[in-house]
Parts: sequence; C-alpha cells; structure tokens
Amino acid sequence: MNNFLRALKKYLSLLAFGALAGMLVCLAIAPGVLEWWATPDIPETVCHCEKHVALAMQRLARIQGYGALAAALLTAVGGAVVTRVLKARARRKELAGEGTTSPASPPSSAGT
Repeated sequence: MNNFLRALKKYLSLLAFGALAGMLVCLAIAPGVLEWWATPDIPETVCHCEKHVALAMQRLARIQGYGALAAALLTAVGGAVVTRVLKARARRKELAGEGTTSPASPPSSAGT
C-alpha cells in the first residue's frame, strides 16, 4: 500500500507540474494567436468591441485549459515511461550483478 501511495503522489505531482507548465506556455503563446484570430479582414470595419473581447477571453481560457490538460497528460505519460525504463534498467543491473558475484563452480571430474 505504501508503494501505491508513493506512486500516486509522484504521478499527481507530475500532473500538477505539467498542468502548470502547459498553462504558462499557453499564456505566452495564446495572446498572439488570439490577436491574429480576432483581427477583422477589413481594417475599416466597425465592430462591437465588447463582444470581441468577451469572445477572445473565452477562447483564451479554453486554450489555457486545453494546454494545461495536454501538458499534464504528456508529463504523466512521460514520467511513467521514464520510471519504467529506469526500473527495468536497475533490474537488469541487479540480474547481471548476481551472475558475476556468484563463486565459480569447480570443474566437474566426470571422466576420472
């Protein structure tokens, strides 16, 4: 049970770190994308700015949520893969170490 809680803590920490990283990346990228997206094709067009600002903020929140979710999942999956690879590597070293530390068996004297 203790191993389960330790693994759960590790993966939840990875999810939180990934979500935070995704939100920060989206926070840096999304305003430029939204500015490009919300700019009208014809610059002389009169628009209702409140509607455009509200729509842009909704899109910003949605993009940040998607970025946080994607980064959290990628971080968790990456952490799981790295953990398994490191455990497998350590296990292989253990098995290889057991073979080299055993004493050599004396030669058999079956023919004498």
